[in-house]
Amino acid sequence: VGEVIGYTEPIVDLGNFRGKAIGLKMKPVETINFPHHKNDYIELFSFGHGTDCFPEVREGTVLPPIGTRFRMALFPATLVAPMSGSNVRLQSRVFDRISLDETVLGYSTNANSEFDYKNDLRPLVGRLKADDLAQKSDWLRDFLYIEASKDLLRLQRASSESVRMKILERLLYCPDINYARLLHSKVGEPLLREENDLTSLLLLAPGVVEKQELKSLPRRERELLKERQRLEKSGALNLW
Repeated sequence: VGEVIGYTEPIVDLGNFRGKAIGLKMKPVETINFPHHKNDYIELFSFGHGTDCFPEVREGTVLPPIGTRFRMALFPATLVAPMSGSNVRLQSRVFDRISLDETVLGYSTNANSEFDYKNDLRPLVGRLKADDLAQKSDWLRDFLYIEASKDLLRLQRASSESVRMKILERLLYCPDINYARLLHSKVGEPLLREENDLTSLLLLAPGVVEKQELKSLPRRERELLKERQRLEKSGALNLW
């Protein structure tokens, strides 16, 4: 969670994006994993894409007022320089929005929360539709992204096989994740070379499962992978 305390000067870099990028100066209020934080605030940039898929700053975007709070899953800036003096610059993983710090139908996210994808996700989608809250679909996508990011960090840091398996069993029902890849994690060994690369495991379309040699996995993990493949094939994870 971060709070807007100011704005950066406009940045123009036609080789990387169109338009003038103005970043938000954000003071961290609550953090779950923040290895890049060095100063009292970070600079946050968000970009969209044009019809040609080239990054651009949305025309007419209204900057949120000072004091606005956001819940965010972020990564180091790539379209602007990653540092401004001693201040770290970050980007939003979801290019066209950043998620307001709000609670919807009793659901919010914090450092210790664990979302029950199996039992809570589909009923929550149904309630959003029934309560005429279709405009909250963006909130739900961002909420799931943050919750899944936290679970990947937990998997990365699992201290025992029982903890690892508990996380894998819960993530079985998380829709936008490359589940097969997670089964090759091991306790005490990084899932990826850099923790920042955890974002590359997310937001892969349901139904896309990398081919794996089932015999190379332990029995319980073979069962999990088969069940994941069944869920994806049946469309049970298609919520949108």
